Amino acid sequence: MSFSGKIKASMVLLLAVSSVAFAAKGTSGKVIDKLGDAKLQKSTKIGVWDEINVGNRVREKDQIRTGIESHVAITLSDGSSIVVQENSLVEFTTLQAEDGIQTALTDIKTGKVRFDAQKQHSGGSFKFKTATATAAIRGTDGSFGKTIKDKATYLSLGRGNAILRHNTTGQECEVNGGQTAIFRGEKGSCLVLDIKNSGNKELVNALDTLLDNETITEEKLKETLGKLDADLQERISKAFESISCKFEPLEDTITVNKVSTKATCPEGVQLSISGMNFKSSNNTYDITLDWKADANGPKKFNATCTGSLEVPCKQQKGKKGKQPLCKKDVSFECGTLTTFYKNSADTVKADTAKTDSAAVDSSSVKKFAVTTPSPVTVCEPGSVTIEGTFDQTDPKGTLYVKMGKYKSRNLVPLSANGEFAHTINISDMAGNWNETKVTVEYSGASGNHKATVLLNVNKTCKQVNMKRPALTFASASPIRCDARFALAEATDDIVIVSKEIDGNAYGETTYRQNSNLAIKLTPGIHKYTLKATDQAGNSTQISRKLGCFPPHSATIEVVGGTYEYVPAPPPPPNTPDEIRKTMRFRLIGVLQQDPAHIKHIRVTHENKTLLDLTGDQITELDYDVPVTLSRGTTPFIKIYVEMMNGKKYNSGKTYKVN
Repeated sequence: MSFSGKIKASMVLLLAVSSVAFAAKGTSGKVIDKLGDAKLQKSTKIGVWDEINVGNRVREKDQIRTGIESHVAITLSDGSSIVVQENSLVEFTTLQAEDGIQTALTDIKTGKVRFDAQKQHSGGSFKFKTATATAAIRGTDGSFGKTIKDKATYLSLGRGNAILRHNTTGQECEVNGGQTAIFRGEKGSCLVLDIKNSGNKELVNALDTLLDNETITEEKLKETLGKLDADLQERISKAFESISCKFEPLEDTITVNKVSTKATCPEGVQLSISGMNFKSSNNTYDITLDWKADANGPKKFNATCTGSLEVPCKQQKGKKGKQPLCKKDVSFECGTLTTFYKNSADTVKADTAKTDSAAVDSSSVKKFAVTTPSPVTVCEPGSVTIEGTFDQTDPKGTLYVKMGKYKSRNLVPLSANGEFAHTINISDMAGNWNETKVTVEYSGASGNHKATVLLNVNKTCKQVNMKRPALTFASASPIRCDARFALAEATDDIVIVSKEIDGNAYGETTYRQNSNLAIKLTPGIHKYTLKATDQAGNSTQISRKLGCFPPHSATIEVVGGTYEYVPAPPPPPNTPDEIRKTMRFRLIGVLQQDPAHIKHIRVTHENKTLLDLTGDQITELDYDVPVTLSRGTTPFIKIYVEMMNGKKYNSGKTYKVN
């Protein structure tokens, strides 16, 4: 080959290698959800704003613009998601992924974004910036943005941790889950506030208004946000009881870059996961999530439930009386799906390399070791990830992670470079939250090895303690004055059952297992409310209106006696031969003077009913009954009373009419 031919061949080879290297970078995100007015400006078409649709690709330097009550959700190659909120303009300045390492920088020019970032690998980065500050995310979820009038930049984290850095002064502050960090003004210091529901959409929207008010002091800001947070937390706690969804857990370890599962939600609840809204079929949601094939590692997807609650309406000035109830929407995190992904193609490559023993550098052979510290606390999320190393030179080796009756698949063919990681979901729903240890067993050319990681399963955490206690009404005896309820889903938990009668507390009892509850009833008809709350704050409530009518004696007292002589002069001409009287009687000895103990009152004259009252119609103990008498007769007015305890009384009055 001539010299020029060699040059041409080298250039062709160089171009081919460059093309392969360029193709290896996933430089786009995918639109997975869109609502309302949303436009996309491609970096290659400056000034042209096209309608954005689900399935569109978003690349480096592209911009997204949203209008009122609009949003766009984008998933990145590793499964991370970014939701551009309403009235926002965002540029995806850097958007790359290679060999599973994600690099993203999002410039928020106006508005805000919601994010759910996967755990970042070494060499990767996940950042957001405004003109004021930059946030470096380390695998977490929350919101980042600037206020409407550009008076402040904020980072509000639900979980995880991040660094917020001022672009001008260089001041940094560390932000953890449940905290909101704020930079106000061009040279303002970083204010970090402890707010339990940081990252929540409702609270973040309130930040926009509060932070644009330059007159509001730091103390007033803390006070106002504290009240908002407390009100929001109260509604979220109620929402967990009534409108939370239940999810089928994912497999602990998977080798395909996609997961499918199901969720069941109450009627009217909207479910979104990582920014994507799902549609239900008979309140059941089919969920599918995916990511690039080379994005190995732990995967976490947060679910958000949105529904309506009945809360007291705002009291109008000058208006008194009982507050009416109004419906108010609430959005809250109602579950987390976790798994560990290892690309099977990478595993095949690793195994192929292992089969050539000559290709293995003995200095790189790893010893068996578990690197997960012991003990490990299981809380949020409700899972444990066991990591470690093993001798990768034996392709026939076996590596199992065991916990109780659970045993993983052989992790050797699922792991590359002698490193393993395996995630196990732990919860009451999975039936394994009483386990105290995880055992790792390796068998291979280097021998048999075993290691144990102790578990501290925190049952006060909602992602571990997922089942709500259950209360059911069994029976009631109004004569014995007792009622029976059944408590379920309390085994291996600590459940406090509090009791109320007509809204007034009258004690609580602690249970550690499923139990039958016997309640002593108070005489009369009352509303009994039982509320069961477990260690994680999951609760359920049941109310019944029950009666207690113990045996007791009552009497019918006829005012004026049971006999009355009625002298009657002859009637005037052409008038009816009738005399009208009022018979008065009262019930004496009724328990607690409470008419609720009376079941039936009936007053009759011959075949005519003069008074007939039952149940709620009986509201008093004294009665006046009009009677019509005729001259020359001796009528008997009969009184019949039946009590709730089964006793029956008869009395009456005789009138002797002249």
